Amino acid sequence: MTTPAIHLIDTRDSRWSAVFAAGMAARGGAPSSIVIGIGSGAGWKLHAAGIERAHTIAPAMGRAEFAARAIRRAAGDAAGTGSIVHAWSAGAAAAGRIAFPRSPLVVSLDESPEHLGSSAKRAVRSASAITGASPEVLGSWRSEMGHGGLAIPFPVEIRRDDDHHVRAARRAEWGLSDSDIAIGAVGEPASSVDAFAVSFVAGVLGVGGVKAAAIVPEGARFIERARRHSMAHEHPWPVIVDPRPPWEVLRGCDLAVWSCRRPASDHGRSMNPAPSVSALAWPAAMGVPIIAHEAPGVAETVGGEAGARIIRESSVGGPLALARAALSAIKEPDETRRRVEHARNHIGGHASIASFLEAIREAYARARPAGARWEHGARSLTAASR
Repeated sequence: MTTPAIHLIDTRDSRWSAVFAAGMAARGGAPSSIVIGIGSGAGWKLHAAGIERAHTIAPAMGRAEFAARAIRRAAGDAAGTGSIVHAWSAGAAAAGRIAFPRSPLVVSLDESPEHLGSSAKRAVRSASAITGASPEVLGSWRSEMGHGGLAIPFPVEIRRDDDHHVRAARRAEWGLSDSDIAIGAVGEPASSVDAFAVSFVAGVLGVGGVKAAAIVPEGARFIERARRHSMAHEHPWPVIVDPRPPWEVLRGCDLAVWSCRRPASDHGRSMNPAPSVSALAWPAAMGVPIIAHEAPGVAETVGGEAGARIIRESSVGGPLALARAALSAIKEPDETRRRVEHARNHIGGHASIASFLEAIREAYARARPAGARWEHGARSLTAASR
């Protein structure tokens, strides 16, 4: 008899990269894994990440910790089997700890603790095993955890020959021709993405005679400001909001721009989540040229300046520096191809699905109750006494 893992995904605070990783862990881990999505739009987001079978819960007042009873009902018999509970954000960990106070808890983090409440931090501290999407994430939690964790990059699918029909379909939806330059804004959470900066890049390309459009995620900052700025010009450029996951949006893009900042609060200290660099793994894996502002973890994710055009903090011009890099990417196709291949090879070496599943098995082994073992061949956690 297998002991399933119960995956808890709070789709309001779990980023696309974490939702995709949860789907890989559920499909590649124990065959009897149970996926529970928390949030009013959980069903759509889980389906977009390839998770076909899942329970969805809309908690009272939108608070995940109020969903404990519904989570236990969704888990059914698994709730009493000593299952490992795998939470894919600190918020989901808080709900999981309330729902299953005695179960081994694994928490996968791609967020820093500064903006989180005390219940989420307590849940993380109580975890049997903690994984971080990057060493930077684990470092930000060091004072909260009291013990170490595993750095496990979220996995991506390496794509070399994507379907040109899909690319054409994406661009047709956006109203773009094959010769137009589609600039995809990447970054998580969406609230950290600077839509104005990405739109500015499209505008500068337009002034240079290259028709371009900015494709930004739903919830990005400064979308209306970007649109007003575009409409103020004689030849406005499109600023398009696409809510789909990055691995779908980027299939129609020619460039990927990472321009993310933590939104500031009115009182100095931000209560908003810090931007994550995990989203950069997707354009790297899909062969989309990357332009990014310098930030902790950016160079490590894309393989340094050999894999992307990285704008240093000391660079003058902000969005203008991004635009110059975009022009270089277009005018120097051979150099751009070399960077694309380097980034793809780099990300394939440390964010593959196979290495991710092996690392998750190690995390489960750390969290498992006494007398249980992880059977690698069957990919299931079974009680040794059975």
